[in-house]
Amino acid sequence: VKGPPWFPDVSGDTICNDAETSTCTTFNKRDVQHIKDQGFNTIRLGVTWAGAQPTPDPKLDPGWVAKLYAILDLCESYGLQVLIDVVQNAFGSATCGVGVPTWFAKEALPSLIGKPLTQSLISIVADQMLHVYENGTCGSLDTESWAVYAGEDDYNLKNPCCILNNYGGWSQLTLTDQAQAGWNYLMTTKKGRSRYVTFLRLLASAVRSKPAAFAIELSNEPMSFHSHDMFATWQECYDVIQEEVPGMLVGVMGIGEAPISWWETLVSPFQYYWLRSQPYLFFAFHWYGHPASKAEAIKNTAWYSDNWRMPALMTEFMNCGMQEEVERAGIGWLYWHYSSYCKQDGSFGACVCGWASGESTRNCSSTK
Repeated sequence: VKGPPWFPDVSGDTICNDAETSTCTTFNKRDVQHIKDQGFNTIRLGVTWAGAQPTPDPKLDPGWVAKLYAILDLCESYGLQVLIDVVQNAFGSATCGVGVPTWFAKEALPSLIGKPLTQSLISIVADQMLHVYENGTCGSLDTESWAVYAGEDDYNLKNPCCILNNYGGWSQLTLTDQAQAGWNYLMTTKKGRSRYVTFLRLLASAVRSKPAAFAIELSNEPMSFHSHDMFATWQECYDVIQEEVPGMLVGVMGIGEAPISWWETLVSPFQYYWLRSQPYLFFAFHWYGHPASKAEAIKNTAWYSDNWRMPALMTEFMNCGMQEEVERAGIGWLYWHYSSYCKQDGSFGACVCGWASGESTRNCSSTK
């Protein structure tokens, strides 16, 4: 759940039947049994830093933790394992996305909060352009519209320019100057990185006594182009997780979502050695058509798995053909998604940065 209340409630006894224009608000025993009946043994549970740590104080929100525990306890009672995924898309609410808390965005972007989002050179080259109305509203000169609700935690849900850019495609939000500056602060500065590492420590500590939680995926589709600093951050996160929960599996990933070529994920010789030496790492990736060739995607994934000496896990996808291909390659998978868990009127969750289009009942023949 990408916005308040951050998790579905575990009450009720009705199975979720998510559709393009509807959603669920609960995840209960009937849902867990339904998932088990389809042959699944694991779910990927998204958790959001913004909901978990609403202030800079190094502690998790007790109400948030209680909701997390309710889901983990429910899954444990049915023998369903849980991979915890640290959700982000387009950095955070302050940049029309979801992920980092607004207090962190204010640290990272003190002079940019509520200012018009601007295209980075990368976004121009990639032809990922922000949406602008024909009359110029929400353009780079429209300071008035972008300033509406500036600095509020739910800026992503209420600002008219954020709303515009979260419909009809949203990938342009990941490449704005502001989102990239935020990633640079998180990955390349001592204070920014320490904030994130502290959150991962708090998260691992919170689930230490919950057997269902067997792994943490460090970030969902991180769009940082400083790969050396990104993997230095992953190493620090891994270390604190192992201190809190020895043996917990940890998912690392390259830039963005896809299994990109090895030369697009440059790491130092020391980092290469470190990746090959850790017993509890796995390589996490998504596939939504990039690379266009399924065979190339699997070939790239195999390179990471073989050279970094770790298993691979496809943690998001929708294509039945790709599911069959990764199974033949001996790669595990987790499907996107059981429910969007958001209402478009903003009353539950956050319909931002991709939602809907999933199936509560998976219909691939290979799943059956």
